[in-house]
Amino acid sequence: LIDRGLTPLAMILAFDGLSLIQNKENTDSCITVADIRRILNGEVKKWSDIYPGSKKGEITVVFDNKKSSAVHYVEDSILGGKPIANPNVAAVQTSAEVINYVEKTPGAIGIIGSNWLDDKRGDGSVARNRNIRTMSVTKLDKATPSNSRKPDQYYIYSQEYPLIRTIYALVTDPRRGLPWGFAHFLESPRGQMIIFQTGYMLPYRGDIRLKSIHVNEE
Repeated sequence: LIDRGLTPLAMILAFDGLSLIQNKENTDSCITVADIRRILNGEVKKWSDIYPGSKKGEITVVFDNKKSSAVHYVEDSILGGKPIANPNVAAVQTSAEVINYVEKTPGAIGIIGSNWLDDKRGDGSVARNRNIRTMSVTKLDKATPSNSRKPDQYYIYSQEYPLIRTIYALVTDPRRGLPWGFAHFLESPRGQMIIFQTGYMLPYRGDIRLKSIHVNEE
């Protein structure tokens, strides 16, 4: 684009989490960033290598496609610029297919954007009420339920969830027409509220207030 005389303008719109999903039959649902790295570089190939006693067999990692933003993220931010070396990695075509694969495969880990966990497009969520769960992730050396976090808006806001991505709008329209107007709408208070209401993405701008509530469990 720069070679054509068009310098793109990057606008930060939101943050989301890169989510790890697994089959509900797999009860080992907490994982460290270090173990994710070991899986991706091929050092770990079986669930029992991380969770002694696990009988889920080999770990299959599934992405939506080979050139997806999820692949770029893990190679750049988790593997330090190195390619994925684990041979037991599969690529499908869409995030919905990742969810379908994990739902049928107890030993799989699917890697998708957190917005797919409660997708409100079309006839409703592609992930809600499915045979999958979101794994909890920690930066610490050992993963426990108390120190691991899911990619919820609060944990993205507090930066306790370790796999956070920045979402940009890249605008190259030289006429400053409709694309510019739409991008500015998305960064406006109304557009940011729409992003906030997705439930999983965190808007870049906005008056975010935290409230403590007590929930009675019966």
